[in-house]
Amino acid sequence: SVKKGGKSSAPDPITPVDTIGSTRQLRDAELAVQESTARASIGVAKAEADEKRKILEMQYADGLVNTRAYYDQRLTLEATAIDREIAEQKRIIAVEKQRAIEAEGDTQKEIERINKLEAAKLAKAKTPKQREAIQEDKTNRILNAENQLEAEREKHLAKQIEAEGKITELQSKRSGQIASTTRDEIKANKSLEDSFANLILEAQRATNQDYATEAKAIGEKFTDQIALAIREGRPDVIEAIKTLTGIEL
Repeated sequence: SVKKGGKSSAPDPITPVDTIGSTRQLRDAELAVQESTARASIGVAKAEADEKRKILEMQYADGLVNTRAYYDQRLTLEATAIDREIAEQKRIIAVEKQRAIEAEGDTQKEIERINKLEAAKLAKAKTPKQREAIQEDKTNRILNAENQLEAEREKHLAKQIEAEGKITELQSKRSGQIASTTRDEIKANKSLEDSFANLILEAQRATNQDYATEAKAIGEKFTDQIALAIREGRPDVIEAIKTLTGIEL
């Protein structure tokens, strides 16, 4: 610019552009996408686990897997589903920690921008009152930046605490599932033992009667239990039936 009298003045210093706010908005949007992806992944994991569990239940009901294999696979399915959920929560924690670190870097850049802006304004100040006002403005701007940083820290810390709480709940759920599945397996094995004991008892009664007639009756009456003994890999039960009745299994 040119002043009256033909003398030129130095160009006004360019005010540093504040990009911190827009950068934080972008990172918040990215974080929201990552959290939505994690929640979607957890939902998919649950759906997959439920479907595999249904298939396993049908296989067990149809006699395609024995009791031990069924409960082993059930434990694995339950643990895998929960471990996947825990992994996603840990990923959220890692992202939130990284965002907190980035927020500190953003605040440092903001303070540097404020200092440069203050220096440029002080260079143009004409009176002590102007300089005092500029310095007060700088102090307030820095305080505002630090307060925003603390708010960012608290926000990201809250998300971490929430995710850590979910991990604790999931770990407790896994322990409960293991205990529940173990109890179910014990009950199933007891039921098997009772069924086999009853089968052997009936076979013992046949030893004092006509083998051909009784063997046929036992075979018809206990077809499912005999098939169950074969499926469960119980050679002791199978051999007892063969020895007592002469039935060829």
